[in-house]
Amino acid sequence: MSKRADNPAFSFNDSTGTSIDSRARVKVLEKDMPNLMSLLPARIGRYKKIYEKSERYGPEVMLLYSAWAEYNTPDGEAVILHITDTGYTPELQKSMAEWAKKPIEIKNERGYERSITFEGYPGFQKEYGKESSELAVWVADRYIVNAACFNCPLDVLREAIRAVPLKKLEVLQ
Repeated sequence: MSKRADNPAFSFNDSTGTSIDSRARVKVLEKDMPNLMSLLPARIGRYKKIYEKSERYGPEVMLLYSAWAEYNTPDGEAVILHITDTGYTPELQKSMAEWAKKPIEIKNERGYERSITFEGYPGFQKEYGKESSELAVWVADRYIVNAACFNCPLDVLREAIRAVPLKKLEVLQ
């Protein structure tokens, strides 16, 4: 049974710390957005892609482009892989990837959330036992690559992030 949601919610960090970047806004046109769908793998280990979707939304100075896919096993386990292009919009970067610029460490009886470095990229991971896990990386000061699941180990999410050609994102500037 699919656990797909039409609008997967990822709770990166909504803190209101200092600005991520001092660059001025860049007008990003829809025609300039990269084809992120082509970067979503067909499989992640034993997980097969069953659904994919892309979205473009917002005004030209804050245009967001995202692509995501759901991957399932024959047993019904699911992973969501999500790539978001913030288009060099400092306001979006500040709210969506604050964890990339300052350390975060949150622990409670159910699990933890923390800033990490994942294969050279700033990242963020959450693990709440059997409830949920999430792993995200910040690529080229522009892209957020996020993997989330219920009832799966972080190793599956690491494999999902590795399945995205992150070096290609770096050159899609």
